Amino acid sequence: MKRISVLFVITTSLSLLSISALAQETTLQVGKFGQNPGGPPNAYQVSTATVDAGLQWISSGYGAHYTRDRANAMLADVNAVVTRLQTTLIPILQQTPKVKTIRSLVVTANPANVRISQSPAGLRATVSGLKAVAAVELTYSLGPLCSTMHGNFTLQPTLSTEYSIATGLLQNSSVGVDVSNVQVSCTGIFSDFANLLFNAFHGYILDWVTTEIRSAAINQLDLIDGRSIFSAHDFLEGLRVASNYGYLDALANDVINRAQSIVANPSGLNNWYQVDFYVSQAPSGNLIRILASHAAPAGVLNISYPGMNTVIDVGRGPDTGRVEVSYRYPAGSGPWYYMGYTDTDTYFMQGSLPIGTEFGAVGISTHSANLRSDLGVTMITNFDPRCTHNCTPREIEE
Repeated sequence: MKRISVLFVITTSLSLLSISALAQETTLQVGKFGQNPGGPPNAYQVSTATVDAGLQWISSGYGAHYTRDRANAMLADVNAVVTRLQTTLIPILQQTPKVKTIRSLVVTANPANVRISQSPAGLRATVSGLKAVAAVELTYSLGPLCSTMHGNFTLQPTLSTEYSIATGLLQNSSVGVDVSNVQVSCTGIFSDFANLLFNAFHGYILDWVTTEIRSAAINQLDLIDGRSIFSAHDFLEGLRVASNYGYLDALANDVINRAQSIVANPSGLNNWYQVDFYVSQAPSGNLIRILASHAAPAGVLNISYPGMNTVIDVGRGPDTGRVEVSYRYPAGSGPWYYMGYTDTDTYFMQGSLPIGTEFGAVGISTHSANLRSDLGVTMITNFDPRCTHNCTPREIEE
C-alpha cells in the first residue's frame, strides 16, 4: 500500500482564512462588464456593514449582520468545493501505479468564480479558479544515475453542469482538466525525464480526475433548487431590499434584479442573462463581485477591404441587439479600444489599421441596455491597402 509522506500537506488558501473570515466584513462590488473587453467593470462598491445598517433601519427582523453572514455562507460554499476536490484527489494519486509517495498537495480556489447563466434548457453553472499543485515521488529509478525521481504538476479543473427546467434533472455535466507546469527532478545524475511524468499524469491521472471530479461536480452543484446554489438567493434578497430603499445605486439595483431573475426564478423567461459571483478572501478583507452580463457572445467572422476601407463582418448570438467592435495592437496583448457599434451584421470603417491589429466584437442584450457579453472569436488583419511593397504577411494584389 502506498504511503503518504510525513511531509504530505493538504492546504487550501481558503480554509486558513475561514475562522477569521466569519467575523469579517466583506466588500461588495455590484455591476456589469465595462465597455472595453477585459477592462474594469462598471460597478458600485459598498461594504456589508453599510448594507446591514440599512437593513436594520428597514426592519429589525433582518438581524445585525444579515448580509455579512450570507456573504460568509457564500465563502463557505466555495470552501466546500475546495474540500471536495482535495478529498477526491488523494485516492486518485494513491491509486496511480507510477506514484510511489505523495509528498505534498496544495489545493486552492482563491479567487474563485461561479457563473450562473440562462440557457434554452434551464440553468448552467460553471465553477472556475480551482487549482491543485502536487509533488510526488515516482517509482522510476535508474540506480545511482537517478535513484529517486520527483515530479511536480498542476491540475486546473473547470466544473460545469446544467439544470433542466423541463425534467428537473441535472444534465450535460462536464469537467475540463488542464495539466500544466509538469517538472521532473532526480537525486542522481539524470534529470531529463519530463516525458515520463507527462505520460503518467496527462494520461492516467487525467482520466481519473475527469471521472471523479465530474461526480463531485454533480454532487456539489446541486441545482435541484436553483435558489440554494452558493447561497445566492438569500444573499441577493437582502441586497434587493436594501437597494429598493436607496442604500445601493440604480446600477446595482438593476444588476440584482437580473441576478434574481436567474437564481430565484429559474423557470422564468430565458433572456440570456448570466451572473458571475467572484469570491476572494484575504486577512485584509474579503471581496464578492457580482457582475451581470449577456450570455451570448458575438464574434468577428470576416474582414474585407473594399477600396481603402475596412469592413468587419460580425456574428451575433440569441437576444443580441447591437454589436460593439473594439481593436488592440499588437494582437494578443494590451488593452482593447472601442471603435463603434453596428445594428447589422457588418461594421464599416473608413481607412484601415496596421497589419497585426486584432478586432473583437461584444454583443449587447436586447433586454437590458449596456448589458454586454464576453468577447467572442477575434480576428487579426493581415492586409493593409496602404502598403505597396514589402508588405507582411501579403502584398496588395495587382
